[in-house]
Amino acid sequence: MPRVSELVADRAETDVQCDIGTLHIVYRPRIVTTEWQRKVGEAEARGEGDEVTLFAPLRETIIEWNVTDESDTPYPLTDEALVKLPRQILNQVLLAVVASARPNPQRLLDSFTAGSSGPSTQPTPLTKRRTG
Repeated sequence: MPRVSELVADRAETDVQCDIGTLHIVYRPRIVTTEWQRKVGEAEARGEGDEVTLFAPLRETIIEWNVTDESDTPYPLTDEALVKLPRQILNQVLLAVVASARPNPQRLLDSFTAGSSGPSTQPTPLTKRRTG
């Protein structure tokens, strides 16, 4: 039987599109659990600062990214460094990591029905489109 630690990969990758181009993020999907998301949400509800609600989640999840400083050195994931970056970009990165860690329902459905000769699993429309 698989162990809980074997259910999710150690590493995953995602890209974040932003005004300056594409940020490539390598992260730890095992960190992104319902419990982890609840703790971050509770910290936000308590009004805790970015150090707890944004910087810590980024540090916990990100292994590496292609963000560099002016001398092309990898940009550090420290509170002192992250506070200098636009909050909008940091939010986009964190949201992309969380979204990427979620299962893709269609991919899951495809994996369960691959090679099946049974009835179609394609969704059927609930309502017809009106024309005209």
